Amino acid sequence: MDKINEIINRVFRTNEGYKYILNLISKRYPTLKINEENLKKIDIEKMDLEYHLKTSFFGEYVAERNTIKIYFGDKNEKISDMEIIETFTHELIHLLTSTYDKDGTLLQGFNMRDKEKGDSFFIGINEGITQMMTEEVLDITNSTAYPFHTNIARKLSIIIGEEELIQAYSKHDIDAFVAKLFEIDNNLDVRSFIIKSYFLHLVTMGYDISDAIGLGTEIEDLLNNLYINSKKENDEEYFKLLIDQNDVDVMAKHVPDKIMSSSRFLYYGIIKDKDKIKNIIKRRRQNGRK
Repeated sequence: MDKINEIINRVFRTNEGYKYILNLISKRYPTLKINEENLKKIDIEKMDLEYHLKTSFFGEYVAERNTIKIYFGDKNEKISDMEIIETFTHELIHLLTSTYDKDGTLLQGFNMRDKEKGDSFFIGINEGITQMMTEEVLDITNSTAYPFHTNIARKLSIIIGEEELIQAYSKHDIDAFVAKLFEIDNNLDVRSFIIKSYFLHLVTMGYDISDAIGLGTEIEDLLNNLYINSKKENDEEYFKLLIDQNDVDVMAKHVPDKIMSSSRFLYYGIIKDKDKIKNIIKRRRQNGRK
């Protein structure tokens, strides 16, 4: 923890260490339900180069040991102080929102991690919300972490409402999240939406999913329809999050090369002109169409 505290103190000119980040989280998300037990003793481990290269992880929260692993870089890969703080904050939010149920299943935000079956279909959305919160807490606008996931989370935050989304996330209340989606659009295939977001997560983590072409485009269409049906009037804010071909070209650079990180992959068939997307949304809303 000493190294993390030293970096935080240097960047933010404080002497509070990691507690400074905790205060930032509490101020930005005052209704976030946290697991106080996990704050009693937090261990920090240096992630070794071999594990970093194997997984492409820069950080990881190991729940069974309440330990945050951080990759601090090496002589060939320099990691900035702010990147280290971003990684720590992301993993700290995981720590704050993790607990075990009576059956020994890890509940972490919306994700459920079974010892034998692994992560649930909600891991993609969960990582997106966690990274969205991280960027909000640290006021980051140029992060390259989970760009697809975070875009989805930001759209959901507008569609559902930020406070309602964060409360459900921190209480592991998947039922409330799904019920809200149905309330907005009772014709939405929620199961399909969740599974698509899960496969998108696997692809961006380097798994070769042969039928993932166009996944991002399908998710984008689902979210735009949800926004239309939500009857929210946050056009300016929502339209900033719309994805067109130029956005995909930038975002796709952060998809592992080994699974074809081209703009024609996850977002195959995406509309090239953002203004055209805006007009489609406005027209559908005026006509009451989905």
